[in-house]
Amino acid sequence: ECGQEYFPVWAEMEGKSPRRFTPRELTERSSEDDNLQFGFLIPSEEGLFDPNDVENHYPEEWLEYQNGFPTLKPQYKKYSPYPVTLSTEGEVAGEGVPFWFIPGSFRFCLQCDIYYDGSIRSDLSKLSGLSTEGRSSATTVLVLSALRHLVGTDLEEKAKKILGFTDNRQDAALQAGHFNDLVQILLLRSALLSAIETHPDKRLTDDILTQCVLDNLHLEAPDYAVNPEAKGPRVQNVLKTLRDVLGYRLYADLRRGWRLTNPNLEQLKLLQLDYQALDECCQDEDEWRKGHALLGSLSPEKRLRLAHEILDLMRKGLCIKCRYLDPLEQEQIRNRSFTDLKEPWGLTEEERELIKGRYLIPRSRPRQWQVNVDTLHLSYRSKFGRRLRNQSFWGLDNPHYPTDFDESVYNAIVDNLLKILSTYGYVQVEDLGNGQTGYRIDASVLEWRLVETLEEPTGSVNRFFRTLYENIASLLGQGDRFLHQLEAREHTAQVDAEERVLREGRFRRGMAPERIVNGQVEEAGLPVLFCSPTMELGVDISTLNTVYLRNVPPTPANYAQRSGRAGRSGQPALVVTYCAAKSPHDQYFFADPPRMVAGAVKPPSIDLANEDLVKSHLHAVWLAETGVKLGSSVKDVLDLEKSEGFPLKAEIASEISKAKVNDQALKRGEHILSMLEAALDEENAPWFTPTWLDHVVTGAEKRFDEAFRRWRSLYRATVSQMNLAHGVLNNAAVSERDRNEAVSRYNEAVSQQKLLLEDRQTMNSDFYTYRYLASEGFLPGYNFPRLPLMAYLPGRRERTVRDSFLSRPRFLGLSEFGPQSIIYHEGSTYRVRKAILTLRDEGSVTASANLPVQTARLCPHCGYGHFATEPDRCAHCGENIEDGLLLS
Repeated sequence: ECGQEYFPVWAEMEGKSPRRFTPRELTERSSEDDNLQFGFLIPSEEGLFDPNDVENHYPEEWLEYQNGFPTLKPQYKKYSPYPVTLSTEGEVAGEGVPFWFIPGSFRFCLQCDIYYDGSIRSDLSKLSGLSTEGRSSATTVLVLSALRHLVGTDLEEKAKKILGFTDNRQDAALQAGHFNDLVQILLLRSALLSAIETHPDKRLTDDILTQCVLDNLHLEAPDYAVNPEAKGPRVQNVLKTLRDVLGYRLYADLRRGWRLTNPNLEQLKLLQLDYQALDECCQDEDEWRKGHALLGSLSPEKRLRLAHEILDLMRKGLCIKCRYLDPLEQEQIRNRSFTDLKEPWGLTEEERELIKGRYLIPRSRPRQWQVNVDTLHLSYRSKFGRRLRNQSFWGLDNPHYPTDFDESVYNAIVDNLLKILSTYGYVQVEDLGNGQTGYRIDASVLEWRLVETLEEPTGSVNRFFRTLYENIASLLGQGDRFLHQLEAREHTAQVDAEERVLREGRFRRGMAPERIVNGQVEEAGLPVLFCSPTMELGVDISTLNTVYLRNVPPTPANYAQRSGRAGRSGQPALVVTYCAAKSPHDQYFFADPPRMVAGAVKPPSIDLANEDLVKSHLHAVWLAETGVKLGSSVKDVLDLEKSEGFPLKAEIASEISKAKVNDQALKRGEHILSMLEAALDEENAPWFTPTWLDHVVTGAEKRFDEAFRRWRSLYRATVSQMNLAHGVLNNAAVSERDRNEAVSRYNEAVSQQKLLLEDRQTMNSDFYTYRYLASEGFLPGYNFPRLPLMAYLPGRRERTVRDSFLSRPRFLGLSEFGPQSIIYHEGSTYRVRKAILTLRDEGSVTASANLPVQTARLCPHCGYGHFATEPDRCAHCGENIEDGLLLS
């Protein structure tokens, strides 16, 4: 917000006082050393902070009043900044450089007073480091730049494309979504600049804003319309919906700092918003002298500054009355957008909670707050309030400045100021109930202009984005549609096989436009594809000259495979590798590129003495000897009519239990083991015994049946959830909220059941029978995750993206699918909000949204968890656990 610097540090404590400070990373918050406390240092400047003046230097939410005097609430005292003097080595010293030390997380800025409540825990969302780099942002910008140069070459259209690689499946999904999002933001903001520049008055107002921006976007029906062939009134209805969505996004983009690495046009000093004829209002002596004498004593110039300041605060806080920020209007816009528009120009599932307009209340927030609207409070103790209380603002010799400028004086001045602005129509006044009055700017008085003074931008302005928007606005003014052709998609094993084939076909066409082939519409080419290692081998991508590596690959072999996709048949190629500043792996090879680019490619090694590997191959031999055709879906293997255990189908159970199956499998197994004889010695394979093969083969039938245990548990859990939800729906006594919740749970369970029972399982589906058996460890799995954790992802739109299960290896799934974790998939962002309970927990499945929980007490000495029971002493270390943390 203000650019004030903060230094994240560790404080080495001696008792309750710091002895020495050392640097830390912004994300580091815990240490094995109990004497280290994390926090921030800020250079001390005169007047920056005074802990004794609590009313003016602490957030209002931190204060309470005792006998009429403000004091800090007890729970906030431990977070209060305190002064330290440091030597150049970071030691606390009597002489040195003065700092303020802020213990713990960043909670409020000592410079600009911005305040964060406890709901925002991560400091990354509050502070931006000087060395902060966004790998996604950097990748998007580099790929955009490369594409721009490719377009200017005489290459064939099918060669104008970029293949991007990353090691992580989620990173591919994130990067594709980030690229598309930035392209749309660039188009929207640049179209606004172009619209203002090309308008005769060089300014836009609310009534013409969206139409002018739409005209300068140069969109064509296939870009935004679900049905681009529509005619008649339908066309105008779709355009109205598009204008409404544009209006919402333009107003929502007025928020300051909501995109850390991509500041909005106002922050870039490209756009300014004025208020129609505000100077005339400030020259009306009669109106200004009706109120408080201090307002009447101001010159018209100072009145203009004061009015501008409060209106700007309201506008940046989205205290604006316009239809695009009205909740009722937004619901209609959302419904029409779903029907008329396609992404990215339609509202997405991620925009489920649209940004709503707020109300300004020029008072403190009461403890018992009962107003059901979003509000912005501008109280006596706010930065604006302190500015009004400063006598220098009114004039040091102003006779109307009161001896005691208390809260009643502030309230009277602000109320009078807002009354003047409402008289002139700048502000709308509304009764919010419970004695509260709210104020909002009337959107019709806003004027959207380019910044008039073309002075050299200050150091706080991001020059790169400023130039970028200016250049794109110029291109749009000339009717250029380069950005409209850009689209990125992910290509990973988790993408549906049919969709992957379509994307590969589009990618082969590069930037070729849409065309008609044999009477059928062939989609436009796909210029950018972000892949996990699935694209390293075996996929035909036609002519390719540019490969982008989002990170340095793990090995030279990976580098050779990925970079080798470009420049085949003797053609030159460009391979761009991004090296992150905070990645030791990337920086190691950045300092010594030949180790990666020209490094030795080592052949992959397989541990032939791995018991699980050998056993799964023997299981495959056994299954082949049964001669059973399992079909493509697990439901073809199990008898689902028998709800008690869902056993194997009788015909399958009969075939696999025949004696000749084991006899033949033993013979073939002996032959396989003879080839591995050198590896199966006592040192490398202590598990191998003379009877091991017989044990594996004779137990294969049982293990085959047990391999379907996870599928059975998933299926049983969905059935239980459906039954419980159905019971709630049939109960006339339940509340409407519980009924709606039960409907949601029921529909979710039905979707999950469809995925489990689906007939059209392909080899790449997690529930394709043979792949499922591989993931359970019964058959060889190779690249498929064994015993994976799975996440159920509901489809974003029924007509475009289907529900799906996402599988991850257990060691990755534990972190990626943890509570509140974010999952990126197919351009969507999902948050993990609950667990699908397995068969073991079937009795705990509920029809409500809340999971049943257990209580556990952690041992304060060793961290051992005690569930259900609470003994006096730890079962692990024997220490007293009375003071241990209680979790529930």
